[in-house]
Amino acid sequence: MMTRTSPRFTKLFMRLLLAGLVLSLMVFPLSASAFLRSIEGAELLHLNRLTGTNFMEHYAHPEIESYRFTGIYFEPVINRIEDYRIYDQDLRPSHTEELAGEFHAKILQAFSGTDLLVQEPGPRTLVISTYLTNVERFIVEGTGTHLAEAPPDYRTRGGATMEMIWRAGPGGDIVLALRDGRQPEIYDPVGNQDDRFTDIREAFDVWAENLAFFFAVNERVPTN
Repeated sequence: MMTRTSPRFTKLFMRLLLAGLVLSLMVFPLSASAFLRSIEGAELLHLNRLTGTNFMEHYAHPEIESYRFTGIYFEPVINRIEDYRIYDQDLRPSHTEELAGEFHAKILQAFSGTDLLVQEPGPRTLVISTYLTNVERFIVEGTGTHLAEAPPDYRTRGGATMEMIWRAGPGGDIVLALRDGRQPEIYDPVGNQDDRFTDIREAFDVWAENLAFFFAVNERVPTN
């Protein structure tokens, strides 16, 4: 059981809401076409929709600071990508399942060495459910070129979209919900030219790092 006091969590929640502008780079505009796939719209009626943030969608409980959590539990990341989106990229569901597992591992690694996480969630646990809803692989095209050194015009950048639902205990009240996507510009440096999932994995790194920052695990200011 956690020994941290609830006032710290209250401060962390307020910090998160104020820092929504910098969690990650939004690559699609907020519009009527944006939607959360992981929950029904009726489940959001008690939340306020926040605008002017860097999220596709961002909702928060109007009294989020009143919840007295004593720990955090990250459920395994769930793959919610439709099969046709996977097969259209010459991938298989096993690839996206493995990517979801990698994402979850990176989140847990970001919190390793802290006492914020609990092994089993209880009624006073912040339970965070994460869903992988889309991935786009890195593609290099060209004939008669060294693909690893191909110019940007021969590249199609990848990326990922995810959703997070924060609940007060297992199956409890939703206190925060968001949808976010990340995709580098075509001229941005490529992490690993030989890895078709390189841009997806870098998106995971950013999300995990920024989660740690918001919960005061990593005090370094995140960058987009």
